Amino acid sequence: MVKLERNQFAQYLRLRVRRLYKKYTTCLHVNKFARSCVYCCLILFLVVFYRTNVNLEFTVNDLSDQISVLVNISNNNSKSHMRELTDTFADNMTLTVANKFLVFENKGIGQGIGNIMNGLISCLLIAQKYNRIVCVSSWDSFNNAFQSVHTDECTEILKTTSIYHRDVVQCWNFGAGCEKSCWHSAGRCELVLGSATRIVWFDGNEYPEAIFPALSNGFFLALYTPTTALKQILAWENQTPPKTVVHLREGDDASDVRGGLDATTLIALYQHLPSDTFIITNSLRIHKHYNNTTWASYEHDTRQRHTAISNDISTSMLAWRDWYTVLMAESVYHTQSAFSESALRCSGSKSKRITGRFDAGGNMVMEDETWHPKTIVNDG
Repeated sequence: MVKLERNQFAQYLRLRVRRLYKKYTTCLHVNKFARSCVYCCLILFLVVFYRTNVNLEFTVNDLSDQISVLVNISNNNSKSHMRELTDTFADNMTLTVANKFLVFENKGIGQGIGNIMNGLISCLLIAQKYNRIVCVSSWDSFNNAFQSVHTDECTEILKTTSIYHRDVVQCWNFGAGCEKSCWHSAGRCELVLGSATRIVWFDGNEYPEAIFPALSNGFFLALYTPTTALKQILAWENQTPPKTVVHLREGDDASDVRGGLDATTLIALYQHLPSDTFIITNSLRIHKHYNNTTWASYEHDTRQRHTAISNDISTSMLAWRDWYTVLMAESVYHTQSAFSESALRCSGSKSKRITGRFDAGGNMVMEDETWHPKTIVNDG
């Protein structure tokens, strides 16, 4: 939802008057004076209507379309009297647009940044579908790294929201799960999100449809900008994000075995990818492997983990630094990891998943992302 300022309302009013004027006068053979009377009556009618219907909702796409049409209209100088009239009527008028919110609450206890980010991405996709503004609650780590364009509104919402009587929807890929009946047409989740309820809460890490899609290109960065604290620890040459990034995520323990981290694959990656590739890893072993090559990297910190469970701000900021670097890259090659996959769902960058497998010709076998068509490619 968007809030209309005085000038935006005046623009909207002009568009509606113009459309109605054309509709009702093109078929009437009346003189100029009569047409002007019709024009003024339409303005009066719309002003009265909007004064008595102060809770209106417009989607961002609707408003941008309306304003783009108005730009074309206002370019015609002969319509200057129309702009003056509508500005006068709108000058002392307040139009309240009802904003509805979907609050993402971080309940991913023990989960890494990637899993929790997948929950936020799911929340953003759902909010986009139901025309709601997303606010992030109970996730200081994220709020230390990114600032929302809706910070002021969300701060007020989170201050005044009681922990009781919440309308909550959820979707998890473990534990509480994602109840399909809730998300089906006319299900409770659908009804609550589509209702006039101003604040709805979401917790989870999964999207309630067969395919968990990526966000539209540029959508995440239009809503969230890196904080000064995050930008200060980025070590990019010439302050420019690296074009190619490799993210190699080693498992947390002996039971967490991930493909693509063997010595043969590490050598093949260096032979296959550009010489100015940027390597990101949570493994000291892998960091040392590429330490004396042309590949760039951040200095390895033994405290670093691609997780959100650390209470140490500097440690979590290192993880967000890595996540943001993946987000800003043009091409990304990575082992299985929700950490890099969540960044790629936000960026839409070209990416492949490293499998650690080779075909008969000795070429690395890489997979498309889960939100891409299910194909396997050979990168030789």
